[in-house]
Amino acid sequence: MASCNFTYRKAKESDDFAAVAGLVHLTDPYIYPTVCQAPDDPFFYGLLLRCLADKTNIFALNNLFLALDGERPIGILCAIKCGKKATFLDNLLLTDGEKVRLAKANEGYFLPLIEESAAFEGHNVTNLCVDPAFRGKGVGEGLLRFYLESVKGDTVHLDVIAANGGAVRLYERCGFVLDKEYNGFSGTEEPLLCYHMIRKGQ
Repeated sequence: MASCNFTYRKAKESDDFAAVAGLVHLTDPYIYPTVCQAPDDPFFYGLLLRCLADKTNIFALNNLFLALDGERPIGILCAIKCGKKATFLDNLLLTDGEKVRLAKANEGYFLPLIEESAAFEGHNVTNLCVDPAFRGKGVGEGLLRFYLESVKGDTVHLDVIAANGGAVRLYERCGFVLDKEYNGFSGTEEPLLCYHMIRKGQ
């Protein structure tokens, strides 16, 4: 059950995006460590700021929803509109070194994500994460339900690591059902079982 002690809203320009960058990094233990090991890495924060300013980017400001304790971001949800081509690195001015640093995550995860989202209908949730200090308090469910209400009537897609039982159960409570199983991005040659889940418009 979602706690009433937290608030949920779309992100705005005055938010603490250093905290947001840390939460994005914590979303997936396979993708983001290929970019940098530390959630508070200045490179990752700078990259997120560039993405936020690009209106076609998967991390564009308009795609980001927050859970807040006061004004402190304690949860993030990023979702993109399907049926059109989003971007990630395309419009960003990157050095050759930055491109190399981002290549594995971009080619192994972000480009396939963008391609599949362009083929879907509705919306695709690309990131959902809660600050570890606030987990188990209903924050993730509250944020997800807030988002779903904002796109009421539309189909919503998401992907989840199969071993993340808590997340799978959360999505099931919120009306998502398993669409398919596949091996997702692990950053290595090891297979990583993932689920693609769908919630039909309600």
